Amino acid sequence: MTADKSAGIQRPLDVLRAVAARDAALDDAAARSFQDPVLWEGLFREGIAGILFFALKESRRPSGFAPAAWDALEDEYATVTGRNMVLARATQKIVEACEENRVPALILRGARLIRDVYPEMGMRPVTDIDAVFRRDDLARVRALLEGMGMRPHPACPLFFEDGPVYVDVHLDAAGFVQIPDPQMGLSLRDERVWKTSVAWQTGASYVRCLDRVHELIACALHAQEHSYSRLSWFMDAAFLVEGSRETGAFDWELFLEASLRRNFSKPVFFLLSYLKAHRLARVPWRVLEVLGRQPLNSWERRSLTALEHDRRREIFGEGLCFFSIRGAARRFLFLWYALFRPRPGTGRGWVSLFLRCARIAAAGIRGILAKVFQGDAIHDNIPLS
Repeated sequence: MTADKSAGIQRPLDVLRAVAARDAALDDAAARSFQDPVLWEGLFREGIAGILFFALKESRRPSGFAPAAWDALEDEYATVTGRNMVLARATQKIVEACEENRVPALILRGARLIRDVYPEMGMRPVTDIDAVFRRDDLARVRALLEGMGMRPHPACPLFFEDGPVYVDVHLDAAGFVQIPDPQMGLSLRDERVWKTSVAWQTGASYVRCLDRVHELIACALHAQEHSYSRLSWFMDAAFLVEGSRETGAFDWELFLEASLRRNFSKPVFFLLSYLKAHRLARVPWRVLEVLGRQPLNSWERRSLTALEHDRRREIFGEGLCFFSIRGAARRFLFLWYALFRPRPGTGRGWVSLFLRCARIAAAGIRGILAKVFQGDAIHDNIPLS
């Protein structure tokens, strides 16, 4: 069976749309379409195989779905569930240790989403535990994690590992390449962020998680950091907006205030534009209109067009981050950290440094040239369907 490219794009989005809307039923024709080899590989690469299995399970396995394909999805779902349970137990140990030692922390993204947002734990693969600590507490955090048997990664001293468990330590703020600047992430030292956060568990005083509003902003920053390369990150945002396990309507007014106050309007606009264009979540037009008042240069507009048409491989997230930063000093700081801060898997050699320089230089040159063609307000340039 062969599917054309447009069908290959729309079919997964149709299922994601149905799951986000809590209407996961699939007919036999839709089930059969997912067995195309190219599309099948994309389901696992994009991190949405678990969501498809959930939809099929809720539909009581349509007859058009091949047994071998069902078994592969079921195995993946079980594997993700098992791994996430291991990470959930490790997260709980970290929470208990922080509470005992009075170390303030924020747990965010994957570990928080599989516990509070997704209907079932196997729907969303999680790679590591993202935790934000105060920079002043770094020595205590190191001792705490090493006391649990974890060791820092050789190439990145803030990335701890113990077998299948990985902990990504963020200092002060969870933001792009962990740059120590409040404009580039949600800061643990920001009183508004801390006051609106939620206790991780009943009786917890020192470990908290972001509320839905700030977690959605964190999702936007994270998706941009990784060039929007996985559909699962958009589904994180869709489930946060729609509520899932968490009750109550999404507070769009607080979301707008928080996004504009911290100069996050561009990344959240990109994320919400994708959700709106592909009907993955109910995003009010007024929210997009307010966020879209900030001008974009022509390269940013082309990136937005590529995103809305699901041509995400054309997008370079580090370049978009560079142009969303205000001030020459902050942009220089971003370049310094993006080039020289070691990250797991990238190495420290000259080849790695050269590749990073080439990527950022290319984005910089393209953006500088694009400044000549400065555009109008972004909501006037890209019509959303």
